Amino acid sequence: MAKLSESLFQSIRDFGKQDPTQPARRLAQASPYRQVGTTDPLARRVGSLFDNLGIDTSYMQTASERISAANEGLDMSTLEGQQQAIANEMEQVVDPQAHRALGLRMMELNRLKQAQTEAAIENQQKVQKQEVVVRIADQFRPTDPLMADSIEAGLVDASQAMTKLSEKSKNEKAMEGSIQEQLSYLNGVGIPSDSWLYKGISDGTLANLSVTERASAIAALLEDEEVKGLLELPELAERPDVRELLENNLINSSAAKTKLRAPKADLSYSNAKWMTVGGKRSFVADVKPSTGDEYFGSFNAKTGLWEKIDPSKATPIKAKDKQKEPNYKNVGASQRKQAQVYLQRLGDSYNDLADDIKANINFDTANLASQLMSERSISEQQAMEEAATNIMKGVGEVKGEWFGTNTVYERPAKPVSRDLEAYINAAKQGS
Repeated sequence: MAKLSESLFQSIRDFGKQDPTQPARRLAQASPYRQVGTTDPLARRVGSLFDNLGIDTSYMQTASERISAANEGLDMSTLEGQQQAIANEMEQVVDPQAHRALGLRMMELNRLKQAQTEAAIENQQKVQKQEVVVRIADQFRPTDPLMADSIEAGLVDASQAMTKLSEKSKNEKAMEGSIQEQLSYLNGVGIPSDSWLYKGISDGTLANLSVTERASAIAALLEDEEVKGLLELPELAERPDVRELLENNLINSSAAKTKLRAPKADLSYSNAKWMTVGGKRSFVADVKPSTGDEYFGSFNAKTGLWEKIDPSKATPIKAKDKQKEPNYKNVGASQRKQAQVYLQRLGDSYNDLADDIKANINFDTANLASQLMSERSISEQQAMEEAATNIMKGVGEVKGEWFGTNTVYERPAKPVSRDLEAYINAAKQGS
């Protein structure tokens, strides 16, 4: 039988102990962590053997090993993972200075977590607010696309939009009444009896207009009056940038008020004019930012911003037979709405067109009707009907680049004044 040496028994008696002079023991004593487990080499080897046999030896782990085990699987790229890792380490720390450093780091992570949470809530609120804004804008888009774009772009704030929506609903409800009730309502909101809407409802010529169309016509008439009032304000004389946009119907009265309250834009522009860009009537100018180089830009009514464009893409508005370039400053919301009423009566030839083409046609019809009325002694209705018929002659089909055809629109020449011709002929015959 083999004899067991005394040294083996001594090793067993000293199991888990270490000489205080050994480097490993001195390192353990200098550690800021709790003195748990063991660093004795023999104990570690025996513990490893027991662990392989399935015996729990976690009580032999050092503090550092326990921290590593607790942190295993944590996603350290997240604030939550880093917070949990620090919490695991703080459980093992006994050194006050080390504990304080970990505490400060935890406070910093808590602040970052709070900021992250607040940012997430703010972003969610922005998304929800924008969804509400889009829903409100969509209720205006079929009858007032400029208002819809202004709301969606933030040129008309939410409170103003809700007020306009309430007015829209009130107008629609009023237009459901009898003719006399409708006329009384028009008088009540300040629409005069000589307006095209009042006369059209009174004599029955606008009987085919829907409740929504009549309500939007009310809004258009009131918008024109509000714009006139704004243009007389002394504050607008100090903001030529806002005045020019308002005069050219690029923004509505609500958007103009918002711009007047806001600080003046850090850019200026000159040589502004109407041109054709990408087949659309566009307001262009030489734009000069306060910082940066001057550029040729186009005003985007949907965003309320000037956008840089290629000058070669802009062409003068075609005017056949030396026709004077249209002056859109004379065309207000009411005139555009009135033109739309007469154009809709033309049926699918107008109603089936794309929205951008219809917008151009509305502008040009209203502008042409205004010119005809100023040059001839004809009624507003006659001017609108003649203008609508003439402007629609500019709609045509062209062969597409690859296949099929595309609908295009080119403003035709202003019709010759038959009254003027008759007067000249009569004068010649009389002579």
